[in-house]
Amino acid sequence: MSAYGGLYSAAPQTLTLAANTPTQVALATTMPETGLTYTPANSATVTEAGTYELSYNAALTSVNAGDVTLSVRQNGTDLASTPITKTMTAGESALFSGNAVVTLAANDVLDLAVTSTTAGDVTLGSGVNAMLTVKRLN
Repeated sequence: MSAYGGLYSAAPQTLTLAANTPTQVALATTMPETGLTYTPANSATVTEAGTYELSYNAALTSVNAGDVTLSVRQNGTDLASTPITKTMTAGESALFSGNAVVTLAANDVLDLAVTSTTAGDVTLGSGVNAMLTVKRLN
């Protein structure tokens, strides 16, 4: 495999969301990598163009009711095949988990973002609470 790596969060965090505005998930811990860099912070940058498999997840608790979406972003824009939306009640916890195969260009930057239809906090608890892995397929 010519490129692989990933990032994850194992620290509790609270994201304060504005309605319909994506907020980056902090992914402070890096995994072994080749063909990727971890700059800017909380993201993975691919160094070679190709087809990649992405796996991602987050365990979220919503303080307010609303539709909550987790997605992988490419250069700050949601990748079309990655948004996962769940309608959540106040105080509800949910696991968001997905996989996608995407075509990326060299120097594309990937990160995780959460969006909600209502303003409020979303929390990620203790233990591994969010993860993004990247594998080049060709």
